[in-house]
Amino acid sequence: MHKRALFLAAALAAAPAAAGAQEGRLAAADSTGAIYTVTGRFNNRNDYLRIIKLKANGDLLWEADYNDGTDKKPVSVAAHAAGIVILASARINDSRSFTLVNYAAGNYPLWERQSGAYDTVPVSVITDRDGGIYVCGNTRSGSRYRAALWKFDRGGVPLWHTEYDAGENSYAQQLQVLFDGNIALGVTVVRGSANYGQYERRALIYTPNGAALNQPGY
Repeated sequence: MHKRALFLAAALAAAPAAAGAQEGRLAAADSTGAIYTVTGRFNNRNDYLRIIKLKANGDLLWEADYNDGTDKKPVSVAAHAAGIVILASARINDSRSFTLVNYAAGNYPLWERQSGAYDTVPVSVITDRDGGIYVCGNTRSGSRYRAALWKFDRGGVPLWHTEYDAGENSYAQQLQVLFDGNIALGVTVVRGSANYGQYERRALIYTPNGAALNQPGY
């Protein structure tokens, strides 16, 4: 366990640099032990992603850029099958959404998926033991934000989407697969203004099929 952590730390420190500014790195390891690092880069035109794949011992296997000419910033990464799924925030003009990208053996994406949900801020991505992919984020509805949860299959096909309306602004904070296969979505509800409001933490539980097992505050 400690040796594995040291390899990952060394990989993050030694990953090759590319031209342009960069932000903090994300990292994940797939089922083969290979390590992926994802970095946000800027080329004086737009933000894009740099993906690097390393052997378990830290040796470089390949590196690639994910750049479609629009702004993409890495948000979260999760192991998926033999590769990883990257969650990135996306922006075209003033429209905010998210992008999912799956990398595995080669330096090209196996699939990519645009959320299609505008004015949405992504927060986290996780995968379950069956390869299902869950994304949480915050989506604007009228004058309020709602915590939202999406599920995709292992090929990136959308399966369902739900939003939590607490009557006030609610913000997704964290996401976890529970021991029984259900999904826990941590939410913060803000009552009143952002500066002087009251904050309340809630844990929402959903089945893999999207059924809500509890809806506190309703």
